[in-house]
Amino acid sequence: MAQSRIKQILLCVYCCAAFLLSNCNGKIFKDKAEVTIDTIWLVGAADLHVGVDVSYDEDREELLAGGICWKKESAPASVAEECFISEVSASGSGWSDLMTDFESFTNYYFRAYAVLSRSDTLYSDWYFFSLHGIWEFLGDPGTESFYTLWFTSPEVGQVAGSNGVHYRTTDGGLNWTPIDHGSTANIREFEFPDENTGYMICSYVESRRSTDGGITWTDLSIGSTEEMLCIDFSTTTNGCVSTEDGIIHHTSDGGDSWTPVSLPISASDRVMDIHFINSSTGFGCSYEGVVVKSTDGGVSWSALATTTLTAGTQIWFLDETTGFLSRQGSIFKTSNGGLNWTEVHDGSGTSIYTMYFYDNTVGYCGGGDGGAGHILRTDDGGETWKEEYCYPSASTVLGIQMFAPDFGYAAIGNGMVLVYQ
Repeated sequence: MAQSRIKQILLCVYCCAAFLLSNCNGKIFKDKAEVTIDTIWLVGAADLHVGVDVSYDEDREELLAGGICWKKESAPASVAEECFISEVSASGSGWSDLMTDFESFTNYYFRAYAVLSRSDTLYSDWYFFSLHGIWEFLGDPGTESFYTLWFTSPEVGQVAGSNGVHYRTTDGGLNWTPIDHGSTANIREFEFPDENTGYMICSYVESRRSTDGGITWTDLSIGSTEEMLCIDFSTTTNGCVSTEDGIIHHTSDGGDSWTPVSLPISASDRVMDIHFINSSTGFGCSYEGVVVKSTDGGVSWSALATTTLTAGTQIWFLDETTGFLSRQGSIFKTSNGGLNWTEVHDGSGTSIYTMYFYDNTVGYCGGGDGGAGHILRTDDGGETWKEEYCYPSASTVLGIQMFAPDFGYAAIGNGMVLVYQ
């Protein structure tokens, strides 16, 4: 009797399953439709790009309508949210919108909605977004690409780049004065240890020094025929330059003489970035993933760890233990002086070319994805990063410098300067 009963139950289950499968062409329905906001970032001065994802069973129903709603954080509960009606596709899995004219220094909450043919209107969770300040176009000094930027004060700064182009401002970027070096060598990077003393490295193995705040420059020679990759000075006279052959060149007399320093890296490797945190301690990252450290101002270097973070481009340490390293568009953090690294931002499809921390809490990274320039910001010491600016053209953010958490400058590869305020 019991066996007969079990057979009847199994037969019933089999028939029900066969019926369901035959009526859905062998496909299993999704349990629950859902709408989420997956991206929000600032575009230009005060516009926002919002991306929405809708998960539903496309065999059973269609996406009829959708939109994005928002409220200011300070708005009373009685104030209705504003909504933007989006253009959607009946078989689409989401959409993205560019919404304009939001207010700076204002906190907003956003949510998306979707209307499906066989479901009630769906709403996403509320998402918080804060417009700390605004990245605005400060000026377009020239037509060449800018590779480097350095301001010695909020008013006095320099930008430079391709074909030897170099401009200087003394009024915060309102006006720019060209500086002619008599060369078309690309200016790769500036370094100003103080307001008067400055250094630059260029292509064609050219390098220069200024002692008057960048008004005039004299030629230097580090004694190498290899391309120079990066420069950093721990004092006005003590500094290092990395070259393509995997050597770091050290000076202790302001560039009058240089000593090549061999590194604990392979013959095919080279150091892509150097960052000193004080007069003696500095860190570097190599293209093949080696992190190096100096405790004597760059006279000698030792390997901390060989990581899997190949193609690293930027390194920045807040102190002896906490540091950051960029690999293409991703950001990694160490809390034990560079021995171990943890990914804190996945930037697949992008590249980071500049990194700057204002303090131990607020930091910025800039780069691009081949089609747009991007700026990322952290407000929690690098634990999380969010997209703060996107310039929607074929350009790249190549230099950032901040004088306050919400005031600073950035250089874009298409020859423009941004100010954040």
